[in-house]
Amino acid sequence: MKKTDHIAILSLFTSLIRVLGGPITILMVSSHLSLEEMGFYYTFFSFIVMTQLFEVGIGFVLKQFYSHDCKYNDQGVLSKKSLIKSSKLFIFSCQWYMGLAIIYLVLLIPFSKFYYFNYEGNIEFEGPLLLLLVVTSLKLVSNIIDTYLDGMQKQIILQKARLFSSITMSLSLWALISLDYQLYSIGLSLFLSIQVFVLVVLYYKKNIDFKIIKAGVNYSFLEQFREIFPLLSRSSLVWFFGYFFWNGFTLLGFHLYGASIAGQIGFSIAMAKGGYDVANSFSVNQRTIIANKIANDKLREAIEIFFKYSIFSLSVLTFGYLIIISVKVYLSEFEIVSKMLDTQNLITLFLFYIFILVMTSVNNFVRSFKIEPFVYLSIYNSTSLMVTFYLSHYWGLKNILLLSMIFLIPSLIYSFTFFLKKIGYIKLGIADVK
Repeated sequence: MKKTDHIAILSLFTSLIRVLGGPITILMVSSHLSLEEMGFYYTFFSFIVMTQLFEVGIGFVLKQFYSHDCKYNDQGVLSKKSLIKSSKLFIFSCQWYMGLAIIYLVLLIPFSKFYYFNYEGNIEFEGPLLLLLVVTSLKLVSNIIDTYLDGMQKQIILQKARLFSSITMSLSLWALISLDYQLYSIGLSLFLSIQVFVLVVLYYKKNIDFKIIKAGVNYSFLEQFREIFPLLSRSSLVWFFGYFFWNGFTLLGFHLYGASIAGQIGFSIAMAKGGYDVANSFSVNQRTIIANKIANDKLREAIEIFFKYSIFSLSVLTFGYLIIISVKVYLSEFEIVSKMLDTQNLITLFLFYIFILVMTSVNNFVRSFKIEPFVYLSIYNSTSLMVTFYLSHYWGLKNILLLSMIFLIPSLIYSFTFFLKKIGYIKLGIADVK
């Protein structure tokens, strides 16, 4: 079995956990939490994703450098040069992520209090929120392992760790919600999933070259930072604005429409984003393999892998959304369906995420060349989403997501044009054109 297919199968199992577990999670949340609690539930997840603001794309950058520096001989042993380069990256990532974890806690604890300062309801959220922030800082530290395994072409071990971690997250979340742990459920289940992730990696430790920890001779944090800074400086802007793009609806919805409506928005986005994550996993998990193929001048193979899994991802997402819309239309009497957005907004939301899947797929292929040409595009996307969502509320539009979807179309066209241009260069044998 090809390595790419092996990874795809593992991704499929992980995705099946999400596909099968997603509806159960949604059912558990909708039946055990009020709409007001659901408003907190989904904004809590925004605080988890807020690590993106602190990470500033370092994970993506490290994976690209690992992938391009990773050179194995026929016996599967790293060359001495690759070992030294990778070791320096590993030491740097340890220092970076541990520092980020501390900064995240120091800043997010007061910020979270400010975010909810005008809430006047009866939901007890301070304790669950503090637990969540502490556990999320640990999640940041675990990225040291994630970036190393992915970049060093140990994706099979990584996918197994993610699979069992995902199973643990789902099962523990359901159990904790059913036991009325309410908002505490998120932080506790996340903590258990991190533990399982680390334990699975340790189980396969014999397949990991630990020489990398000691091989970083003449290591300098500043020297390593200067080496990755050209790519990081551009990626950091993309990731910073990307946070507001991915979380803008949820963050603004709480303040524009109140906790109850925010619960409906968050609930619907959770379904849409869940489907997107499942579909995207098939192609995104091939990203470091594609980058490694490109680094080793196997461009045709990289293109074939990209098209194979991107088309499959789009098919999966479209099929999944059609099922949800059918449930919304024909099973509207169920309570869980009533907590979704109306059909018009739901269809618009799904189209929005289909556009995003196509856009991110082609952009990630381009990024595999260890470049980041989409800084201004990211700024436009996040800004237009926040502004159009606010204007939809201000103008009282019934379809609150339509403007945001329309303003995403130029980004989709630009991304696809840039991608086709890059493909054209490859066909001409000019792969180094930026």
